[in-house]
Amino acid sequence: MGGESKLVVSNHMESDGSIDDVVNRCLHILNEQELNGSSAPDVEVVQKLLECAIKLYVQCVYKNASGNQDHMEIVSPLPQHNTLTDTDVSIFMDLLLKQRKIELFELQMWRSLGSNYD
Repeated sequence: MGGESKLVVSNHMESDGSIDDVVNRCLHILNEQELNGSSAPDVEVVQKLLECAIKLYVQCVYKNASGNQDHMEIVSPLPQHNTLTDTDVSIFMDLLLKQRKIELFELQMWRSLGSNYD
């Protein structure tokens, strides 16, 4: 009693359940899978993870705006040093835009008229 609640996520790691801990655990698992040549997870799991990642990213963008949504600073969506190729990003962006039925023209209008990013 009185101690911090911990979630056991494997035999080797514990988590306090914070978003940072959960993300770090996911990254650890993904790195292990890459090293071991494990098969890719179910597409539905990846889709849910992407949806959550996008929502978390948008929260960071708004948080960085310090309550001023008329002037939002750019928060890079990826770390400066990452392993994604231009092809990886192009495939993802193309399919995301198609699924959401967003044309490049509309995206350019958003950027020039209403995105309010520096």
